[in-house]
Amino acid sequence: MYCTSCGRKINNECKCLSYIKLSKLEKVFLYLLIFILPMLINVVIFYLHGINYIKNTYLFIGVFTLIIIMSVLLIFSFIIKKNYLAIFFNCHQKVTRSFRIKDKYFIICARCTGILVGIYFCPFIFYFIDNYIYYLLMGLPLIIDGTLQHLTKYNSNNIKRFTTGFLFSTSFVFLFNFSQLLLLLLCNYLTSFII
Repeated sequence: MYCTSCGRKINNECKCLSYIKLSKLEKVFLYLLIFILPMLINVVIFYLHGINYIKNTYLFIGVFTLIIIMSVLLIFSFIIKKNYLAIFFNCHQKVTRSFRIKDKYFIICARCTGILVGIYFCPFIFYFIDNYIYYLLMGLPLIIDGTLQHLTKYNSNNIKRFTTGFLFSTSFVFLFNFSQLLLLLLCNYLTSFII
């Protein structure tokens, strides 16, 4: 018997979100890990280094925080046998759009695999490319490929999906860190009225 969502065998291969449900405690843990941990790290470093932190290092701190989060989610996915990465990426996990090694499919699709691998390369990309416009432009291939695939009969292959996901990772990390920075500045602004 195969899962109707992802196409994997239900007995031991299916780890998709429609088959394996998460408890409330697991959901709280994931939300804390994904949203609160980066904010706490940014707040601590911001108050230790002041405004210079914003100008120089928030992208690097943010990307290393995301690398830690991805590593924890990846390890938990293998230890606990629940696919926390699919929750983070909101991945469909279809086997027709996933890489495989020796008839074992990856737990996330090729595009999400590209984003995951790209997150690990982002420190190098941010070191060599220092222009925010380029970070945002690198997300365009994924948007174009995904939109064409969704609206037309065009069907992308896994190499294109991986490549567009890899390029999009810089946009993803930049936007994730930018939202963290905006929250940090908002908290700083609001606390200035209290103190």
